[in-house]
Amino acid sequence: MINPKLQDYIFSLDDIRIQNIEYADIFNELFLSGPVTDSKEHLLSHLGDIFLFSDDTKENEEMIKREILPLLHQENVSDYLNNPYASLLKDLKVKEKQYEITYEKIQKFQLFPLDDVKITKLNKEINKIGYFLNDFHYLALKEKDDIWMSLNPNEINTMKKPIEEAKGNVLVLGLGLGYYPFMISNKKEVKEITIIELDQNIINIFNKHLLPLFSHKEKIKIIKEDGIKYLKENDLHKYDSIFIDIWHDVNDGLEIFYQLKLIEKQKNAHFIYWLYQGFIAMLKRCMVQVLVDLILNEKYENNGEFADKIIEIYTKQLSKMNISTKKDIDNLLKEDSLLAMLS
Repeated sequence: MINPKLQDYIFSLDDIRIQNIEYADIFNELFLSGPVTDSKEHLLSHLGDIFLFSDDTKENEEMIKREILPLLHQENVSDYLNNPYASLLKDLKVKEKQYEITYEKIQKFQLFPLDDVKITKLNKEINKIGYFLNDFHYLALKEKDDIWMSLNPNEINTMKKPIEEAKGNVLVLGLGLGYYPFMISNKKEVKEITIIELDQNIINIFNKHLLPLFSHKEKIKIIKEDGIKYLKENDLHKYDSIFIDIWHDVNDGLEIFYQLKLIEKQKNAHFIYWLYQGFIAMLKRCMVQVLVDLILNEKYENNGEFADKIIEIYTKQLSKMNISTKKDIDNLLKEDSLLAMLS
């Protein structure tokens, strides 16, 4: 039961949720559209054509300066070309059956996601957006036309925290280009790395073309197995760190993330997730949707997406609660609460 006096507060949270979704959708379109302009000077006017906060041109420009421009970051191509793994694999090209390691390109002034989402205290999602002044070429592992892993800025930046957290005996789910194993293998704190990968073709490419370049290849062990199955059937306490990267993005990974959180609880383990904050943002969106439905006494329409299952779980949990204050709602939206109510 929700106190009816909380309606305005819940609606304000929903306004933020809707804005988060709208911004994310617009940026995703921009990421796929190629260069947004041919010069830095034209960037503001181009964004003004896309983000229409107001019919008044001057007011709209001010809103863009305040809301959008702080998200934009001019990046240096050299910072990424000098990445230790990118430097090591320079000019590498591989073709094995349906897989290939080849170069992709981010064109100058083409916008791209720079890092994982950040969530403010007001539940606003902050998505840093990058662009280069020159074309940037980066390695990618592709299966036909699908990119499985690449050394683009987003993947490099979103791996920084998981790399920092790795120590001791590390378990890794997902091999890809081997970027994470390479980076942590150079850490003194990391003694052994066990990689779980189901695709034998990926393993063959890694063993033949990538592992020989590792300075500490003696730390690496690969097991051909389904990652979820391995977690369920093995003792995880022998590992000091468990890193999981078996999805393309948050949308396609939400169901797996949910399964993993259940396993993590059952096994009394601690997992490190790629794009972790992105999953928390998705859970917050789901919780706010449930609060809106309950305050309006409406039933959410299931669209067949896995987020709908999360909404159903949260709806069932909240139906047992008495939500009477803003603090109650704020507590529901805390990370620990969102995760605890999944099971």
